[in-house]
Amino acid sequence: MRGLRIVGIIVAILMILFGVLFVIASTSEEAQAGGQLGLWCGVGVALIVVGLAIIGFAWWQKRKEQKIEITQQIELTGDLEMEKLKCEQCGGPVDKKSISVEGGAITVHCPYCGSVYQISEEPKW
Repeated sequence: MRGLRIVGIIVAILMILFGVLFVIASTSEEAQAGGQLGLWCGVGVALIVVGLAIIGFAWWQKRKEQKIEITQQIELTGDLEMEKLKCEQCGGPVDKKSISVEGGAITVHCPYCGSVYQISEEPKW
């Protein structure tokens, strides 16, 4: 999307440049003698307006973009109480801050012994 916005701005700048050239050319003696004064000036103004509109649209699209935040919630099946969850290595109590999801697996980081392991849930039957 960013590349498309840059191309749009470049095209808009070129349109504004050619619009200014058409407006300047409409003041020449050849344009006045050939009766093309209004045509060239109108084309120049139209190019400038369209170029400014494209730049305005590109700027508006940039402001419109939002940061998307994805939140993944863990839902554990069965009866599991956080107060009873203990480290497999040292037996120290593990709190909510020590549990995270990494690669789709529930991972525990023990704050006492520093061990890292995954919680494996056995079937209830």
